Amino acid sequence: LQLLARLPFASLAGSSIFFLAMGQIAYFTERQNFEWLFGWYTAAFASFLLLASSPWPLKYLLWVAAIARLLLLLAVPGLSDDYFRFIWDGQLLNAGINPFLYLPSEIADNPALAGNAVDQRLFGQMNSPDYHTIYPPVAQLVFAVSAWFAGGKSLLPAIIVMRFFMLVADAGSVYFMLKLLRHFGLPARRVLLFALNPLVVQELVGNLHFEGVMIAFLTGCLWWLVSGRIWLAALFLAFSVASKMLPLMFLPLCWQPLGNRRFVLFASAVLGLTALLFAPFLLNEQLLRHLGGSVGLYFQKFEFNASVYYLFRQAGYMVRDFNVIQTVGSRLSLFTVYMLAVFSFFGRHHWQAVFTKMLLGLSVYFFLATIVHPWYVTGLLALVVLAPFRYPIVWSFATFFSYSTYRTAAYTENLWLVSLEYLMVYAVIFAEILICKKAQHLRQKGQNSTFY
Repeated sequence: LQLLARLPFASLAGSSIFFLAMGQIAYFTERQNFEWLFGWYTAAFASFLLLASSPWPLKYLLWVAAIARLLLLLAVPGLSDDYFRFIWDGQLLNAGINPFLYLPSEIADNPALAGNAVDQRLFGQMNSPDYHTIYPPVAQLVFAVSAWFAGGKSLLPAIIVMRFFMLVADAGSVYFMLKLLRHFGLPARRVLLFALNPLVVQELVGNLHFEGVMIAFLTGCLWWLVSGRIWLAALFLAFSVASKMLPLMFLPLCWQPLGNRRFVLFASAVLGLTALLFAPFLLNEQLLRHLGGSVGLYFQKFEFNASVYYLFRQAGYMVRDFNVIQTVGSRLSLFTVYMLAVFSFFGRHHWQAVFTKMLLGLSVYFFLATIVHPWYVTGLLALVVLAPFRYPIVWSFATFFSYSTYRTAAYTENLWLVSLEYLMVYAVIFAEILICKKAQHLRQKGQNSTFY
């Protein structure tokens, strides 16, 4: 790739193909047309690898990443319909109605509950009208601001405002990643693994998934932790959790590098600030039950693009003749808690080791999850910038196989493609473990070795 990237005009051609492919996916390719969609994504991914290996200065490549995002500014998300629920929740908030209180189907059946506050046309486009919202307070605030700008007349202004938040979030993520890389003396070009990755561009900016906001606050938290500013770090982590609740799983990993006293202060501040952010939405037992019920359904009903869980599911069909998701789903998630506890007690505890543990812990969570949407992988891409593994890069390509599910109205998964996706990922993990062991062996013998 480096030799290819040094050919005359290779970088210019790569950036042109990158822009063209991202534009085609965002504006002209339907989700049902998987072959065309995957073809353009493959072109974008190949261009990303070429550009990341090119001799162009980092600042020019970051401009390529920024322009690719700006090209999507006016696109209506075509690969996800979650934004209908985003705008629905925002309209409810602007009318003074707690979105955690009512099901969309309840409001559709009884319009008097919300009056003219919500656009009833959104209801028919939502993918989960019979479930309470699970989106945390920071996301809800963005929904409300976006819906207010739209004014109920058109969806595109709301989409543009949400996309503006995503653009700012991505810029913040890149800013903090660069500060972390320079602090640890790591190559600044590693930031391109996140900034230029087409999965990040398409899923966070194009499809408006709030992992982007979560990542921005999480990387900010990591920078303030490394800088010794635990109060700022706690504030950023609380906002990250209030964007997507997933980063709360990283809290125990901060224990050893902070020490007992500082960790107690940090954890108390994170939990207290998180409670304050959630308080306006969850002030009574009924609302807590609604949120808990929706989160429980995530582990006990939904299934998509899973790996280990699908093996348990098949075994359940063979042994018990029914789907075991209601028991296996939650138990697999508990194993992630166990692994995080192991990571917290054992191994090295300097911050770079903690970043690697975060990457591995989140990977275990996804490997055991019952549902793994493509945009989930973007969290791994943020951490891989700071860790000595590269399998999330392969996963960011292979996860696009899951879009084959939408070729039919019945949303039937192609389990052959799911198997291929995870075989690719697990094969690279196995290879990287062998490389890591070889590098460790060479260091023990006093020989120089490099690992990424």
